[in-house]
Amino acid sequence: MEGLRKDELGFIRANRFGRADAAQLECELHLKKGESIYRTGNRNGVKRGEEVRSMVIEFRPGDTFSVGPRITKAAKELGAMERVLKAEMGILKAAGLGCIPEPRLEKWGWSIRMKGFILPGGARTDAMICLPDNYPMTSPIGFYLKHGANLGGLDIEHLFEKNVYHGAKDLSGEGWSWFCGVTDSWESGRYNLLSYVNAVMAFLTEKMGA
Repeated sequence: MEGLRKDELGFIRANRFGRADAAQLECELHLKKGESIYRTGNRNGVKRGEEVRSMVIEFRPGDTFSVGPRITKAAKELGAMERVLKAEMGILKAAGLGCIPEPRLEKWGWSIRMKGFILPGGARTDAMICLPDNYPMTSPIGFYLKHGANLGGLDIEHLFEKNVYHGAKDLSGEGWSWFCGVTDSWESGRYNLLSYVNAVMAFLTEKMGA
């Protein structure tokens, strides 16, 4: 391929301006199923990378072609957790815990919001559960209540406005207080979000009437 040479690492590098047939590059790079050809190079002094998709490829000095795994951009959807969470959302709603919109991808991760969440004793506030990326294999990473929630006689010893532990997110700047609702004995397939909420509620009522 005129203007292109293959180096000892298996990359194909351009040493002048020219054009090449994509099929030739695929052959030279031994492209396999599920792989793509990627080009890196400098454009206006800025290093750039792109997937090669055209049949005829224009190149310039410094361009480097290599093969790599085909990557699909992650959409802001529930992905692998979708089926599990849909079922569990139905369980939460059936339990009458308040208005529960669809899970949201926040800047801190996936969250389940419960508007007008009914606390033990009858008070209502907004609550939120934050989930790890590998839920339900591991437990939720935090149970949050809105700052200033009227908790009545509930136990607030483990409700923190700023401090968080066990890898939970400090969302005090977003108006949330973190409740120490972390478990080290989570069993995927045995427990669900309602199991988690029930455990948290029992913990909150631990000192009621004491």
